[in-house]
Amino acid sequence: MSYYQITIDKLVENTQNGIIRFPEFQREFEWDADNVADLVDSIYKGYPIGLLVFWDKEGKKNVIDGLQRIISLCLILDKKPYSYRNDEWEELKRKTKVFTKYDKDSDVFIFARRFKGMDEKEWCPLSKIMKGDFSSISEEYHEVWGLDLNTLLNKLSDLRFAILKYNVTCYDII
Repeated sequence: MSYYQITIDKLVENTQNGIIRFPEFQREFEWDADNVADLVDSIYKGYPIGLLVFWDKEGKKNVIDGLQRIISLCLILDKKPYSYRNDEWEELKRKTKVFTKYDKDSDVFIFARRFKGMDEKEWCPLSKIMKGDFSSISEEYHEVWGLDLNTLLNKLSDLRFAILKYNVTCYDII
């Protein structure tokens, strides 16, 4: 039995390549876009997101606790877990899409699901930021968010890095 930390980007990579598995006794993914947005907000603010527990069997890590969070992290990074079919993954992405906008007054990013009355010119899909291609994002949002291009590029890069390199605490039962 051991505790360790892993970055979100490595955790998601391990989920994509089948090192992390979702055993049949686990319930289905049930979180909605609000839950996913709240998870991202906690990560962005540096709050703990709970312990992930795995049963280590034959070099594979079977999820005992943390399936909702792990799949949410895969959704945030737009990286399909090994066990999902393409069609079911696309549907899940559609239902749980998270948006962000920069609030210049408080100097923070805000996260939300799509909502009635949302001005999509102000809200950027988080998955677009997580892909790391900031050129189109910065052109599209720098005026709306009231930032010069260099400042916006730095803030987008910082946000992406904060999420990818956030350390998640894990526990393996061997």
